[in-house]
Amino acid sequence: MPVGALPADLVHLLINRAGVPEDEVARMSKEDALARLQAFWAQ
Repeated sequence: MPVGALPADLVHLLINRAGVPEDEVARMSKEDALARLQAFWAQ
């Protein structure tokens, strides 16, 4: 996995469970992606 790349499972959850657009996920840092998923789960 390239440095800075998001894990595939995280990308899958963001797109398919949290409804984050793929182009937005592509621009996220790992920290931003985890925060977004945590916010989704907190709803």
